[in-house]
Amino acid sequence: MGPDLSRSGSRDGFQALSAVYLVGDPVFYSAVDVDGSGNPIGDWETGLGTFTAGFLSRDSVLGSSNNNGW
Repeated sequence: MGPDLSRSGSRDGFQALSAVYLVGDPVFYSAVDVDGSGNPIGDWETGLGTFTAGFLSRDSVLGSSNNNGW
């Protein structure tokens, strides 16, 4: 397992994870790194995780711009 992902709130047009998942729910995720203006900067990751209070644990990385690493 890698470091948890955290995000306060949600981007315009998207719901917060806490509005959809309960603590302990498995989650398939896709994450894209963005700059301060919300523009993608090239780093990305997809994987399987578990929703916890305010965080998404990264249980298995399925693919990433970092050679499928954490």
